[in-house]
Amino acid sequence: MIKSLFFAALFFLGLGAEPLKPADAFKLSAVADDARAELRFEVAQGVYLYADEIKLKLKQGGLDITDHAVFPEPKPYKEYKIYDGNFSVTLPLATVLNGVDADNFAIVGEFNACTTDNFCYPPQSFGFKFSKTNGGYIVSRTSGSELGGAKFSNFSAQG
Repeated sequence: MIKSLFFAALFFLGLGAEPLKPADAFKLSAVADDARAELRFEVAQGVYLYADEIKLKLKQGGLDITDHAVFPEPKPYKEYKIYDGNFSVTLPLATVLNGVDADNFAIVGEFNACTTDNFCYPPQSFGFKFSKTNGGYIVSRTSGSELGGAKFSNFSAQG
């Protein structure tokens, strides 16, 4: 009886837990060489991204490059396909940058995410600027206000 009450108390205490802030729930970075750009996602435990809700665009011209990206195999979760933990998305630059200045470009993206406790975050936006140097690229993170004309649409929150 006491054991049951203890577990019930733990369950109800967990219900009031605050979800992680986006900066703690998702950490993104990027690297690039002459052949590819790699977007690296670190997703906190208990948080997941919807696989079909990750969208990528070139900032220059707003060209949707999601279909050119190489994603890992998503995991099934409930009736969805998700990514959790650490994963990378690879973009072949020869295909993605067709006709775009390969010396200076930006990739912007958006994704939807939720927690296993049924909290869903608002759509999250990110961006990276790539500047060519001798032997590779310097990559810098851009803030949401710098995403400019690469707005996304047709995102739906799932839960």
